[in-house]
Amino acid sequence: MIVAEEVSAVSAATEMARLASGALYAAPLAYFATRAQKDEFLRPVLAGDRVGALALTEPRAGSDAVSIKTRAERRSGNSVVTGEKRFITNGGVADFLFVFAVTDPTKPPRSGVSAIVVPRETNGVQIVKTYGLLGMHGANVVHLRFRNVKVPGENLIGGLHRGFPILLDELDRERPAVAAGMLGIARSAFESAVDYS
Repeated sequence: MIVAEEVSAVSAATEMARLASGALYAAPLAYFATRAQKDEFLRPVLAGDRVGALALTEPRAGSDAVSIKTRAERRSGNSVVTGEKRFITNGGVADFLFVFAVTDPTKPPRSGVSAIVVPRETNGVQIVKTYGLLGMHGANVVHLRFRNVKVPGENLIGGLHRGFPILLDELDRERPAVAAGMLGIARSAFESAVDYS
């Protein structure tokens, strides 16, 4: 919380990028990934050698798992991801995308959503649009499309159809950090506007 507030007070865009990679992407891996997954997908991000992004929001779904339309079908031990995610911070520069997708449409979201790490350079991952944000000109925020993106089964985090608890845990950790960042922005604006003379 302290880091989020202090970095935001200087640069909201920098904090947004840091939070997206070092917390929103990293926290679910820290709590739910296997040791091998952490070595491959988490360790290089925490070391600053790679960038991560959380891919949750969709054209018709925010943080509401019930409305997620992106699908991940199991084929020959792989996951094949199809769908769209938008307003993805770091999405255009990330090495890894932490994607929530429906893996069993016959079940309710609580038991039919999975979490998968998708390397952004995988065939079929497309950047549809880059957004310009008021007050956060340095932030990389994009709309992504997944077209039959084939990902190894080992990239499934927490087990098949076990994405919903991961999603809830991520949102619980994200909200206070985002609020702390907003506090830093507000404090900086207040301090720059106050005349102490």
